[in-house]
Amino acid sequence: MGMESFKIANKPPRTPPDFLFPIVLTILLWLLIILMIKWVTFAAYLNIGLAECRSGIEI
Repeated sequence: MGMESFKIANKPPRTPPDFLFPIVLTILLWLLIILMIKWVTFAAYLNIGLAECRSGIEI
């Protein structure tokens, strides 16, 4: 699956090179991981639980 399905997919005439997709996806996923770690760390710093962060309820 993965890259094989990406290569055979119907694409518009001007698409980026095939090697660029996994690089960009990896960078985006690492940025998301870093953001989640910072969010959890900040929530712990404020001494609030994750449930309160998700629901928007302040106690």
